[in-house]
Amino acid sequence: MSVPRPRKLSDNERTLLAAIAASEYISAEALAKLSGLRIHVVRYLLRIFNDEKLISRSIFVDYSRLGSTIFNMFFSVSAQKRDAVLKFLANYPSVTWLTENGGERRYELSMAVQHFSELPKLTDLVHEKFGVTLKNKIWAAEVDFHFYGYKQLTKPGKLPPRYSISSAGTKLEVDELDHKILDRLRSAHFSSEKDIARNLGIPASSLSYRINRLQKGGVIRGQRWVIAVEKLGYAEYQILLDLEAASKDFHQRFLSWSATHPSILACFRCFGGWEYKILLLAPSAEGAFQFQDDLSSKFPEVAQSQLIPRRSWLKTLVRDADARVP
Repeated sequence: MSVPRPRKLSDNERTLLAAIAASEYISAEALAKLSGLRIHVVRYLLRIFNDEKLISRSIFVDYSRLGSTIFNMFFSVSAQKRDAVLKFLANYPSVTWLTENGGERRYELSMAVQHFSELPKLTDLVHEKFGVTLKNKIWAAEVDFHFYGYKQLTKPGKLPPRYSISSAGTKLEVDELDHKILDRLRSAHFSSEKDIARNLGIPASSLSYRINRLQKGGVIRGQRWVIAVEKLGYAEYQILLDLEAASKDFHQRFLSWSATHPSILACFRCFGGWEYKILLLAPSAEGAFQFQDDLSSKFPEVAQSQLIPRRSWLKTLVRDADARVP
């Protein structure tokens, strides 16, 4: 997989990005304190990063607290109806993101569903509307999710904050307005809560109350920075793992290793077509294949691993954002 020529960074830019990578979403003042840069330098560089769409912000949503389960599906579709099908999928309400990949598993989508029957319903709708079948389908549900952050961008010894989400959360009752608030918080199409309140036509105090309730109810698990690592010379890969005769302590050993490995962005435990999924950042395909070989050597329980390069985001509530981070 080819990676665009990486953007050159000045010393100050590199210092600020290291601070961003090592923190949850924080203010410019807090970034100045963390990075050691003057506040006017931080604000100036944040404007540049925003203009170049190098950074944005988002939230972690625990969908189990909304009564939903996240399912991922890899698939391919015939070229004849491809554009129309992908546009339909990108606008389907329960599809949270859609990507184009390399290899046989050409596309991947993520769905937040409250019942498994919603999955075949989607594929049936595609066949009904377009007369095509999604091919090479492989499904899996996310059991738990661990986000480790951009470790490759932090200074030595500075690990980013970790976020873990399990599918065993207690459901919080929400309404349509809560869902709209979550969509806007995730999409990053805003520069402040005041903008969201104005967009939704509600008082700022009502918005603050609802966000606080979603946080206390465990739906919003935290805010984070999103860094467009492809602009810095990294490509994103996924590795799907199937296990054989795994020991009882495999899960903890694997998570402990994943949490400190510099190339691992996130790790998912799944049920279905694969048992674990790793999100990997690597500067080249050779580096990704080397990681895959090292993984198999370190964990003989891994019976099969499949490396899938992620080429582009077709729908996401984060990556297409053009919002300015204050």
